[in-house]
Amino acid sequence: MSAFKKGLMLAGATVVAAGMSMSGAQAFDKLDWDYYLDIWGKIKVDFKIHGNFDPKGLIMLEAMQTQIGDVKAVSIVHDITNVAPNGTTHKEPVDLGKVVFNGKSGDVGTWKNEDNLVNKYGNPIKNQSCKIAYGKTSCTIDLGKAYVTIDMGDGPLNALTELPNVLSTATAVGNNVAMEGPTFTQFHVSQTLKGEWKKGADVDAKSLVWDIVNASVDSSATAVGNNLSVDLETAGVNSKKKGHKKGDSNDLIVIGDLSQYSHADLTALSVVSNVGVVNYNNLANLGDDLGRNLVSSVATSVGNNASISVSVGGN
Repeated sequence: MSAFKKGLMLAGATVVAAGMSMSGAQAFDKLDWDYYLDIWGKIKVDFKIHGNFDPKGLIMLEAMQTQIGDVKAVSIVHDITNVAPNGTTHKEPVDLGKVVFNGKSGDVGTWKNEDNLVNKYGNPIKNQSCKIAYGKTSCTIDLGKAYVTIDMGDGPLNALTELPNVLSTATAVGNNVAMEGPTFTQFHVSQTLKGEWKKGADVDAKSLVWDIVNASVDSSATAVGNNLSVDLETAGVNSKKKGHKKGDSNDLIVIGDLSQYSHADLTALSVVSNVGVVNYNNLANLGDDLGRNLVSSVATSVGNNASISVSVGGN
């Protein structure tokens, strides 16, 4: 007998948790119940149990999951700058990249600043040239950066309508089973998470966010070893009472055998740093009006998790 043989409830919603005896390829063809009682004296006990089960269908699941090795999820976001208007001008750097000239030894290639690009001091960038060395077929000029002046317009901006949001999410899951339905359900689930040889598995979820200017940040990291989710809901009732449709069922049965094993190190890490907001108003109302925070950092680590929900008639 497994640890699931705890009892039997016959009511609006019925849940039977029982161990399963394997026979051939079928995992649910035999259910044993042994009961022993010795009493001295005279005792009279009457039991009346009435059950009327008319399931709409049948769900039977046997899932055996084995994860060997490491599970990792990494999300990295950095160096995002949103320049907000403040009634002034702003110089934005632009990388001009490199120019490659092809030819023969001794040839000279020249780049001319025909667009009057300027450096960070506002001075025009000088024309540049390179000479192809002996035995070579090309030479390269690294143009560096030019600076473009941007009119920042009027400010400040309304954070509720103008402030961008940076979202970073990392999720690492070893084994996962999810069941959802309106019917009689049986399941046999075995979940195993382990590493190779004697070493435990590493389940890592990392979300790293830094150097963000003028944007809200939502960083989340979740690491889960083994997870089972069962969500069942009946469609109606089965009764002779007035107003009840014939054939509708409020009988819901769940029979389950669950085994979860983890030999693993689970790590969830969420790091947020260097977040700055300039020239925005209504920041204090982000949570109330938009349901988001200026900075949200969440890390969740779960070894084994099982969730079973049973609902009758949508209640």
